[in-house]
Amino acid sequence: MFSIASTALPTAVTGGAGVVARVVSLRGFGGRRTDEAVFVVDGVITGSLLGGAADTQILAAAAAGNATAALLDVAIADDPAVGCGLACGGQATVLLQPITQVPLLAWRTLAASEPVVVATLVGGDDLGRSVAVTLDGSLDGSLGEPSVTLEAVHACRSLLDRAKDLSATVMTEAGPLLVTLFRPPARVLVVGEAALADAIAAQGGLLGWSTTVVGEALGADAIAAQSGGLGSGDALVVLSHDLPVSCAAIAAALGGRCGYVGALGSRHTQTARADVLRSAGVPDAALARIHGPVGLDLGSRTPEETALAIAAEIVATLAGRNAASLRGSTGPING
Repeated sequence: MFSIASTALPTAVTGGAGVVARVVSLRGFGGRRTDEAVFVVDGVITGSLLGGAADTQILAAAAAGNATAALLDVAIADDPAVGCGLACGGQATVLLQPITQVPLLAWRTLAASEPVVVATLVGGDDLGRSVAVTLDGSLDGSLGEPSVTLEAVHACRSLLDRAKDLSATVMTEAGPLLVTLFRPPARVLVVGEAALADAIAAQGGLLGWSTTVVGEALGADAIAAQSGGLGSGDALVVLSHDLPVSCAAIAAALGGRCGYVGALGSRHTQTARADVLRSAGVPDAALARIHGPVGLDLGSRTPEETALAIAAEIVATLAGRNAASLRGSTGPING
């Protein structure tokens, strides 16, 4: 949705014609981005959905009528799916909505690269009706029945408070409600300038993260201010061994909404930091959130390998996973 927001916003503001298509359920296809969507207007498609494998069907459905919402079932075989860059084929249900059904608040927030939760009825007589809730509590849209709207708003606010969940389906008296958190790419703040910091920034670039590296010279107060501003989908990685600087950053992140807090250093260094933080009033429950020594145990030796271990731990933590091997798992393998 972020990728089409700037294109869709002018049309949404004027109430013009256009169709938004996004996946509401799927099986197969391998990994995919949860915020994928396309915007169709005058036969032109913007954005990406399922690698483009369903573009022809989406364009045909949009041309058939864009005044009301509709569900489109898509089945794509392995060969064409792989040809579009997907891992394998699969089946998906795609929701096509008139752009005016998506609250204007959602488009404005997405265009500003800020998080927003959108709750959309994906069944029943009011298919496609939506409400949007932002981080500051702003609300736009209606699902018709006040009780259903209130239920949707509650679900939206609950999702905003959890870092790991990107979507959930809630059954309401009006039908199934898809609640989706659209979150901008993770922000990663790295405290301490070193070869490892550069490697983390490079790894973050591959993952679409926005990585900022700051040195101790910036000062404890300024670094703490940045750390405290990190959200539930963001991460702090402390490489610095400067206790005043590193502890200020960690304390601010733990006192805010930061989803991942990691700190480099030996076990002796971890104990020294914990002692300083504890004496500053940070409770043990908060200290338990620190990933230190930072990173997964991959046997890393080089800065690049260590950056991979750190990035993998960030992904797992934000997803609420324990980072075990998929070989021994029984649940979904793509989130």
